[in-house]
Parts: sequence; C-alpha cells; structure tokens
Amino acid sequence: MTDLRGLAARETQPAPVPSQEELISRIGMLAHPYAFELGVDPLVAALLVRYVATVASGLIREAQIAQLRAQTVVIRDERG
Repeated sequence: MTDLRGLAARETQPAPVPSQEELISRIGMLAHPYAFELGVDPLVAALLVRYVATVASGLIREAQIAQLRAQTVVIRDERG
C-alpha cells in the first residue's frame, strides 16, 4: 500500500471489543459442559465457572491493554 494516510486510518479503526459480561458469558458457555462432564453439582459448577470466567476476562483485558500500549505508533507526513 502506497498511501500511508489510508493505511493509518484503516489501522486506527477500533476493533469490536466485547464487554466483560460478554467475555464472562462466552467463557462460561465454553467451560460449563466440562464441569457437567466431570459430574460437578450444577449449582457449584455455575458458581465455579462464573468465578473462573471472571478471572479469565480480567486476564484478557490486561493482555488487550498491554497489546494496545505496545502498538502505539506515530506517523508523520513529512511531504510538506
């Protein structure tokens, strides 16, 4: 791509980021069948999955923030 301004505009578009509740829900949907398969009481499984999903979503958020900080780029147009 030869148009740096176009590239910068495209790269700075915010990616859709799920909310913490969406992350917890998605992680929970993935983890719940495993708890069921292990024969864990459904109420205990739900509480455990919710707790683990909350911790996991916090870790994901921290990684996303670290990635955003690492990707900060300054582009200058020196053509005049």
